[in-house]
Amino acid sequence: MKAHRLLIALTLVLAILVIVACAPAPTPAPTAAPPTAAPKPTDAPKPTDAPKPTSAPATTVPATAAPKPTDVPKPAAPTVLRFRNARDPRTLEPGLFLELVTGGIAKDMHAGLLRYNEKMDIVPFIAKEWTVSSDGLTYTFKLRDDVKFHNGRKVVADDFVYTFTRILNPKIKAAAGPSNLAQVKGAKDYMDGKATAVEGLQAPDATTFKIVLAKADPALILRLATAFMSVVPKEAVIDGEAKWKDKPVGAGAYRYVDWQPNVKVVLEANPDYFLGKPKIDRIEFLTVPDAATALAQYQKGELDILGVTGAQLAQVNADATMSKELVQFPRGQLTFFVLNEKRVPAFKDKNVRQAFNHALDRKTLIEKVMRNDRNVATGYIPLGIPEAIAGETGYAYDPTKAKELMTKAGFADGKGFPKIEFVTTADEQTLAEAIVAQLKANLGIDVTVRIGESGDVLNGLWALDKWDMVSWGWSADRPAAEVWLYELLYSKNDSNFASYNNPEYDKLVDKALGEVDAAKRTAAWRDVAKMANDEAPMIPFGFAKYLYLVKPYVKSFSADLLGPTRNENVLIQK
Repeated sequence: MKAHRLLIALTLVLAILVIVACAPAPTPAPTAAPPTAAPKPTDAPKPTDAPKPTSAPATTVPATAAPKPTDVPKPAAPTVLRFRNARDPRTLEPGLFLELVTGGIAKDMHAGLLRYNEKMDIVPFIAKEWTVSSDGLTYTFKLRDDVKFHNGRKVVADDFVYTFTRILNPKIKAAAGPSNLAQVKGAKDYMDGKATAVEGLQAPDATTFKIVLAKADPALILRLATAFMSVVPKEAVIDGEAKWKDKPVGAGAYRYVDWQPNVKVVLEANPDYFLGKPKIDRIEFLTVPDAATALAQYQKGELDILGVTGAQLAQVNADATMSKELVQFPRGQLTFFVLNEKRVPAFKDKNVRQAFNHALDRKTLIEKVMRNDRNVATGYIPLGIPEAIAGETGYAYDPTKAKELMTKAGFADGKGFPKIEFVTTADEQTLAEAIVAQLKANLGIDVTVRIGESGDVLNGLWALDKWDMVSWGWSADRPAAEVWLYELLYSKNDSNFASYNNPEYDKLVDKALGEVDAAKRTAAWRDVAKMANDEAPMIPFGFAKYLYLVKPYVKSFSADLLGPTRNENVLIQK
């Protein structure tokens, strides 16, 4: 009986299997069409297993081929602009040093109340509008409310009170404070330790900043538009010290990434920049002290923009590629030779200073040695600055007059004059050697050339007592004669590299600084310029030009009298 039941069960199972095998195969699910956009690839479906054959014939269904995942385009490589600096910046805090490299980086990393446009007009920046009282003593700035520091905090009026007070703090020893804010009410008491705050720096509310002056200072607005007067957040710096707590923080178009001393400073685009994210993702300021090395790097494609020296112009113009990539812009820079009275007491005699000015053939040196990389300086104010004197002639090359003046000073044929060093950088070694040859031939004095790295030469300048005679340049950060006639020659300034001290000159400068009427102020500065020319505290040598090699794929790079414009609108299109 059990065997019979088992046989029936087996027969039923076999029948069911035959029915299933003979049934038509199920239709496979349709494959989804790949989307037209570029989504993340999904896992491919596994092919359906065909049913295993039984003793009855079966229809085999071919496996569906797995769809290929749609290719996702790779993100574009970040755009990088590589710019050569001859030396490291002195700092990345904008108000501490009035110095070219520091100011150039500050333009990209920081933001202030105002700034200059491509026509050198003053335009709004963080301040959206401003007014000046009828007596010229109160400046009121209404601030934007959408500006953020790179740490994410909103910029408010108290930040300007803090920043300007900080650069007036004598413990900080910031150049921009005493130089730019001397007439602010209460500034002197604060710097002298008689007050704990600066009375004339006020923040009535979060978006209103006021500056109240003790004495009219019509050029204040020009200084406030420079990068050196940019704002910094209190929480990012150490009170009473010229140091950042961690990393530099600004409010500009680019934010800090890295600083490798003597190698490079790296900035990246600030996505929260209040005027819109910059077009270039990253800027690298490469420190390359040697000009020949920098030129080789440019030729190899390791630099995108390179400032060219006069000594390199022949090589550049002879090269089929580089000659097409050379661009020139006007520049508000005076190149000069410091005659340091602290180091060489003989320079206190005006006859000696005038003799040195007459002993140099500027025209020939610039044409033959420097390949016309600058124009001959006829005074202290570069052409294009409003107070420049049209038709000014300066000191003529006159060896006979130079010898007469040296004799008058007691140094006939150079006898008794101390041996001195002329300090410059490797970029201008050939020029220095030619200058020394002219001084020896025309004055009979013994001068040797000393070559230093740009940073070392600059440090020696600020030390005030390290170099006898030194070649340097001073560039405009604003279109005003005071940049040279006040900053370089006023007796109380740290940037008075010649240690020139003349109370009568200081009085003329004070008069020009305080003159409210525009026409009278221009006339006053021209009086200062005439006195400076007669006193000859330095040797004005040339009015510089900007000479740049720029790769063809770099678009919208430009410069004006005040330097390369901000890089927020520069493009790289390869």
